[in-house]
Amino acid sequence: MTEGTFSRTAEVCVVGSGISGLTAARRLTQAGIEDVVVVEARDRVGGRTVRSTTPGGRVVQSGGIHLGHDMKRLMALVEELGVPIVEGAGGHEGAVVSVMDGKRSVESLPFEDDPAAAAALDEAFAAMTALVESMPADDPWNAPNAHELDSQTAASWLEANVPDERVRAICAETLLVAGASAEELSLLYAVWMVQTIGGFMTLLSGLTHYVRSADMIEVMAEPLGNRILLDAPVRRVEHGDGGVTVHTDRGTVRAKAVVMAIAPQLCASIAWEPALPVARAVLQNKFAPAYGSKLWAFYEKPFWRDDDLTGMGQGFKGIMTLDETRPDGPEGILTASVGEAAADIAELGSLIDDPEVFKARFLEAVAEYFPGAPEPLDLHVYRHYGDPWSPGVVPGLPPGVLSELGPALTESVGPIVWAGAESSTSYHGWLEGAVTAAERAVDVVRARLGR
Repeated sequence: MTEGTFSRTAEVCVVGSGISGLTAARRLTQAGIEDVVVVEARDRVGGRTVRSTTPGGRVVQSGGIHLGHDMKRLMALVEELGVPIVEGAGGHEGAVVSVMDGKRSVESLPFEDDPAAAAALDEAFAAMTALVESMPADDPWNAPNAHELDSQTAASWLEANVPDERVRAICAETLLVAGASAEELSLLYAVWMVQTIGGFMTLLSGLTHYVRSADMIEVMAEPLGNRILLDAPVRRVEHGDGGVTVHTDRGTVRAKAVVMAIAPQLCASIAWEPALPVARAVLQNKFAPAYGSKLWAFYEKPFWRDDDLTGMGQGFKGIMTLDETRPDGPEGILTASVGEAAADIAELGSLIDDPEVFKARFLEAVAEYFPGAPEPLDLHVYRHYGDPWSPGVVPGLPPGVLSELGPALTESVGPIVWAGAESSTSYHGWLEGAVTAAERAVDVVRARLGR
C-alpha cells in the first residue's frame, strides 16, 4: 500500500473498502475503468467485516456471514471469486427454551400449550404480512399508506393491534431486522426492511448458507494493490460539474466521480463543498447506529441437539443464544449479541463495556437454558462499539423520515454516487444489499463517464 502524503488523479474514487466499496472497484475495473482509487479510513480493508482470534486460537468473523439462494447478486459474486460457501445455515430443528419470571419452558412452536395465544400470534403475523406486502420495495415512500405507517413507531402499532404482551414481544423480535428498538423505529422503515428481503418467510427460513465474507474481501482487494490507500479518512469533498476532489488525512484524490460506500452516518461527518442537498443531509443524520457486542462460545459438540433443542434460548437477563454450529466442523457454537438498540444499551451497557461481564452473564444464561451444560472450550467477545469508522451494524430510521426523504437514499448529487448496504432497496442493510448497491452505483458512474 502507498506510504506518505499522496496526490492522486483517477477516473473514479471509491470511499470505503468494505464489501460494497470493493465490489464497486472490482466492477469498475472489469468495465474497463481501471483508473480507480479506493480510500479507506482504517489501517486495513474490510469495513465492518473483520476477523479476530479467540483466546483458544480459533478464528471468528464479525460482519455478514449469511446468504441464501434468493441473494442472486451475492451468490454470483461469491462464485466468481471462488470463495467457498457452507450449506446448512438454517440450524437444527427442534424446540426453543424460554425463561420467564424464573420459569423454564420448552416449546417447538410458540404457545403450543396456549391455543388462544397461538391464534393471536397467527392473527398478528397475518396483519404484519399484509403491511409488508403493501410495500413497494424500490420506493416505499410512494406506497399509498406510506405517511400513515411513517407517522408511528413499530411499538405503537403493536400496542394498538396486538393486545397480548407475550405475542407483542415475539412480533417485535421478528419485525425488527433493523438495529433499533420498537419504540425508536418507524413502522414504515421496519416493514420495508422485511419487504426488501422478500418477506417474513425469507427472513425465517431463507438463510441457507454461510459465507466467509472476510475471504471475499481478501480476494477482491488483492488485484487492486496500491490503488487502495489505507489510513486515509475523508474529511472534505469538493464537487461540481468538473468532478470531485476528495481530501483525506494523507492527501487528495481528484476524480471525475466518487462512489461513497460508507455508512450514511459517516457521510454526515464529512465537509461537503458545496453543501449537499438538504434532503440528503438530513437523511444521513437521522440514521441511528446499532452498537453492541457479539459473543462466541465453542463446545466439544452441539450438546443441546441431544435434547432436540435448536440452541435458541431467550428471556434470561437480556441474553438470547443462537446456534451457529458450522455443518463442516465438529464443534458446537453458541452465539449471543447484546445492545443493538438504545433501550438495550441503557439496560445492558455494562455487558458492552466489559467483555468479562458479558461472558459471565452468558454463562449464567446457558445454565438456565440448558441445565447441566458443559463449560465452553473457548469464549470470545467482539465489540462493535468503539470503532469510529463503523457506527454499529444495521441502522434504523425513526418516524417521519423515510416517507419524506427516502429518494435521497439513492439519488446522486452530480459526481457523488451513493453505495453501501444502507443505500440498497434490495436486502437493505445486508451483504446482498451491499453488492446490489455497488453494482447500481457502477451503472450510474459508467453512464456519467459515457462508458
